[in-house]
Amino acid sequence: PQSDARSASMIIVRHAPTTEVVRALWIANQDKVLVILTVLLIVVFPVGYLIRFLLIPLSDELATAGDDPPSGKDSVEGLKNAGLYIGWLERALLVVAFAVGSVAAVGLILGAKSVVRFPKFESRAFAEYFLIGTFISVAFAAMGGWILRSALQQLTTS
Repeated sequence: PQSDARSASMIIVRHAPTTEVVRALWIANQDKVLVILTVLLIVVFPVGYLIRFLLIPLSDELATAGDDPPSGKDSVEGLKNAGLYIGWLERALLVVAFAVGSVAAVGLILGAKSVVRFPKFESRAFAEYFLIGTFISVAFAAMGGWILRSALQQLTTS
């Protein structure tokens, strides 16, 4: 603990930590880092593709209703696959926010996402599509945050 604080202060105060300090930090925390990376990788990437797959029928309905399907297809107004990338970032941030218990951060993340999409909410079909996708994403992120928090508590107490 004291060596961790010393090495952190060395980074902050312009002195690069020695290789031994970095190695000692890695050895002391590698289980935690691996748990964090594993949970994030599982919740962010495979879940993103699962959500996209689950929303295909709704995306097709949007297309037939005359709305632009937000499925990552080429668009003059949007970037290709931007929704997928936004979802990845959203879930990564939400997992961390849920793991540390920051309700304010969860609200900020979801609020920022909603503000950007606000003009499209005039379409009821799009609004429903957006809410369903967001709720699925938040549910998986909350589950990932709970798993991450529990796993880190187990590692800390053992």
